[in-house]
Amino acid sequence: MQNFFLLTESNVTRSSPNFHNEGHIRMWHDSPLREFNPHIVLIVFAAILFAFVGYYLFFKLNKKEVLEHGTLNTQKKKQIQDLLEKRSIILDKMVDLEQSHQSREMNQYEFTKKYEGYKQQLIQVKIKLKKFTE
Repeated sequence: MQNFFLLTESNVTRSSPNFHNEGHIRMWHDSPLREFNPHIVLIVFAAILFAFVGYYLFFKLNKKEVLEHGTLNTQKKKQIQDLLEKRSIILDKMVDLEQSHQSREMNQYEFTKKYEGYKQQLIQVKIKLKKFTE
């Protein structure tokens, strides 16, 4: 048992091997960054480098997708604008129709028939608009 403890004590007290060249260590001690841990500085520099490379690649590779989505958004905006204009036109025609009916320019049958037609068109436009908002 005593030999076991002696063996472990000698392994613990033995110094670790030199991983770095003495010239590199001397160069580090002469540099303005000598007060910092060299391994931490290396990690920070590597993280900054990877961040710049990742940022560049992300926007360079996704530029095509961004342009396509921009075009897609303008197409959707145009469709929504067209539907809103159509809704406005239908509502204006319904108001004109009501005014014509009140001034006795058309009979009840014609008014009801046209009014129901406009109403169905308005419902279809509102359904299409609702699809864009969901």
